[in-house]
Amino acid sequence: MLIVVDGIDGSGKSTLCAALRQSVGEHACRVVRPLHADHRFAAAVRDLFALEPDFARLASTETQRAVAGHYIHQFAERVARDIKPYLSEGQVVVSDRYWYSLLANQHAFGVDCSGWIAALDELPRPDLAIRLTVDVDTAIRRVRDRGDDPWYDASFLRRVDNYLTANSPDFGLVPVDGTQPVTELVQLVSERIATRVRL
Repeated sequence: MLIVVDGIDGSGKSTLCAALRQSVGEHACRVVRPLHADHRFAAAVRDLFALEPDFARLASTETQRAVAGHYIHQFAERVARDIKPYLSEGQVVVSDRYWYSLLANQHAFGVDCSGWIAALDELPRPDLAIRLTVDVDTAIRRVRDRGDDPWYDASFLRRVDNYLTANSPDFGLVPVDGTQPVTELVQLVSERIATRVRL
């Protein structure tokens, strides 16, 4: 069974994923983070454009397209390595984000990745997909409270949130109030796991 917990930064995804693993059982449940990107490629591409002044007018769009393509390819490789084998063994896999966030982040950068949706939809489909919802100000405060310094501003995170909100019905993501206590969220999700019914 594949369970996806998605949402913007600071919505409580990692906290819920860890609690779900403990609830289901550590030996029967695996938490993965397939969007934990290697940013070295992105930095290398940006450096390449910086070395070529004639490419300056293309840098913003072409760089982001190259980076987006790399992240999508990287995501697919990690799904094949970190998700598919465990699903075939009958384990419960909890994914901290999925390709929905990948497309949402690229959209916030101004890159249209809609052409990739058909291919991404061929990857394992979640048996259960939820999107934890919190307002952007609360999300940023949570990120800072855990000691992180967000590289993005509120407007960027709001664009990500708006994309996820608009596309949740098509993606099969069902919004769940991320301000609820984690114990209540675990109970809610666990009930759906038991019955294999999407929220």
